[in-house]
Amino acid sequence: MIRTEKVQRMATVATGGLMLAFSLMGASAQAQTLCTSGLPISTIASSGIAGYTCRRGSLTYRFANDIAELNFPNLNGYINFSDTPTSQDIVFTNLAFQGLSEFSYDIDSTTDTITSIVQTYTQDIATAPPILSEIFASLPSTIVSVTAVLETDMSMGAPDNPTLTSLTHRITMIPVPGPLPVIGTALGLGFTRKLRGRIQRAKRQNNLSSQA
Repeated sequence: MIRTEKVQRMATVATGGLMLAFSLMGASAQAQTLCTSGLPISTIASSGIAGYTCRRGSLTYRFANDIAELNFPNLNGYINFSDTPTSQDIVFTNLAFQGLSEFSYDIDSTTDTITSIVQTYTQDIATAPPILSEIFASLPSTIVSVTAVLETDMSMGAPDNPTLTSLTHRITMIPVPGPLPVIGTALGLGFTRKLRGRIQRAKRQNNLSSQA
């Protein structure tokens, strides 16, 4: 597919991905597979239309099978994951890609708001840099649809065409303010009952005073 057709498709993919992200909320509770380093991209590519769902810490990912094109031509790419207290890195590595790649995934979290996703890359030779390297994401949110686009510069001619060897997405998040703890809720309800009791007693006293 030529570049213009694929870029025009991005907005549609992003919108569709957001709808998938909403459905991911229900799937996240059932996602038992852990996102572990060394996940073959070929495993995701063969997952069918349902995609590949896994969980890493507080985040549940659903990778669409359109990631298959990023794995060409060697089909040996895999994904590594790493964590910090405020971020997760997804590293698509062992790549040998040239051309235009567009792939998507959704993120869902019940405890964190994703605030940013930054894409960086490595090539086998430093120049020329990619013509296009962008992330389209519905941020900030606890339900995020992501579309990643990267196009290597192939204008120099072989054998000087850069080859994409890895792609990193750094996902930054902050905790979502949670509900009161159970003990805090119980204390809050107790306080409310006492306050209502005081109001009722005050009303009765006012009634007695007016009748007198």
